[in-house]
Amino acid sequence: MLVFIFFPLLINSASTSTTSTPPIFPEAPEQPPLPLGGDGGLFFFDDFNSYNDGDLNGQGDWFGSADFDVQGITKYEGNKAILTTGDSTWIEATTTAQTSGIIGLYARQSVLTDYLQLYLYDNVSAIAGIQFDEAGRLRARNTTWFTLIDPYKVDTWYWIEMEWRDTDGQARFRATEAGDTPGAWSDWKGNNDIRDIFKVHLRHTRANGTAFYDYISDSPYVAPLELDVLIENASTGASFVIRNSISYGRIIIIFLLLLILVSEGIQSLIKFIIPQTINSKR
Repeated sequence: MLVFIFFPLLINSASTSTTSTPPIFPEAPEQPPLPLGGDGGLFFFDDFNSYNDGDLNGQGDWFGSADFDVQGITKYEGNKAILTTGDSTWIEATTTAQTSGIIGLYARQSVLTDYLQLYLYDNVSAIAGIQFDEAGRLRARNTTWFTLIDPYKVDTWYWIEMEWRDTDGQARFRATEAGDTPGAWSDWKGNNDIRDIFKVHLRHTRANGTAFYDYISDSPYVAPLELDVLIENASTGASFVIRNSISYGRIIIIFLLLLILVSEGIQSLIKFIIPQTINSKR
């Protein structure tokens, strides 16, 4: 007799002042980076997991300061994220120009007195942005600054997002503590300010603490569903476990394996029942 026990397990790999005027949007750098190209129709995607530890500049077509480092100690997902302690330092990457879209990233600050920033650029200047500011607020801007979270928590990952559209040149924003369901978007902001967006720009200012960036995409990271399958033969005691992330291919393979084992069990049962039936009739 075969006994099948399933253990689905959802794995989340999440790792776990004084007020002043926010800095103006930075000028566009003189030398642009090389294009990243599309990624499955997304405006932009990078999880940093395939990069070598050390300087991010020059990897994955990122261009800018050498103060942004790839490391694997503090990250939200996967095995790599970006760390910086630089002051007035920036790095950016370019993708295909897009007139509307969504972008987000995971970010965290070790203090309430630094600026950690995500900006969207056209080919001239920053158009919209979200920042952790030196007054402990998580704020957004498209024309004017407004507050999303006050205060934010130090050493805590946040998923920060921007959506922009060219129909009226506006953008909207939201920020959510990582692992929580994203909340409501802000109102649409701006006054026909949005043009083609094609640069993702990361910046850090003040250098009182450490900033981290991870997983840039158009939607929050979703951890894979792990499935443990224990297959045991009750008569012999033999057993084995299949453990892996669920995918359609793996589900099909597991189903076929179970089907084979069930079939063998039914055949064994038939071989046992038929002789018993014949003997009882005699």
